[in-house]
Amino acid sequence: MSLPASSALAEAARSLKWQVLVFDQNPSSKPNGKVTFYGGTDLALAVASRFRLALLEPPFDLLAKLPLEFKLRTVEYARFGDLGRLKAPTFVKPADALKKSFDAGIYSNALDIRGPKGIDATSPVLLSEPVEWSAEYRCFIDDGEIAAWSPYISFGRPAWKPFGKGTLASETPGNLKSFCKRLFSRSGILFPPAFVMDIGLIDDRGWGVVEFNPVWCSGVLGADPQKVLGVLQRACHDAESVSFGDQRWIVERPEKVA
Repeated sequence: MSLPASSALAEAARSLKWQVLVFDQNPSSKPNGKVTFYGGTDLALAVASRFRLALLEPPFDLLAKLPLEFKLRTVEYARFGDLGRLKAPTFVKPADALKKSFDAGIYSNALDIRGPKGIDATSPVLLSEPVEWSAEYRCFIDDGEIAAWSPYISFGRPAWKPFGKGTLASETPGNLKSFCKRLFSRSGILFPPAFVMDIGLIDDRGWGVVEFNPVWCSGVLGADPQKVLGVLQRACHDAESVSFGDQRWIVERPEKVA
């Protein structure tokens, strides 16, 4: 584990009598029972390969596929080599959480986008109309329900505290619950069984999806770590026994992701 929430998740896991192993401890064999991974994007593929894990995640183009009422701005899925057509300021970000080859930001010209190791023309990207979010929340989704949540950003500033007694309301905010209910019942889109979804408020437009990410490499922020563990467990499976329905949520990548 290498992310800021690792210690909180490890403590929550131990309270549930889980065995906790740090990948760089070099365990000599696969742990007994179900393996659940949480860690940095630089470790995900190595851990999945070593322990024969199937890690479920949202497809790269999921945000672009949403109906406009749920994203509230134009979003396109493309390849980096397509960015020569940029003609106006556009928010551009890598679509693959494990291949962040350049910094997300607003660009008007593809020549301004640079990466320390160069950028492959086939790299998937998301192009969005720039908007300002006045509030953002992180939601951990488990089979269509918000299992855990945390405030994220308010007017451009961090708006969360590490989870503890009294740091979160006892109930998920109604605006988040109602948005998710509409999204999952009316969008006509298939969603993975476990993932992270950031939801935000655009003052003059309403609530919309900011982005989707895999749960096993996303920051927990102020969410309840014990509840996050359940979502993590749902997203991690033995590659030899993952169900047919879950197989569609496994992204095939080359062995090495820059």
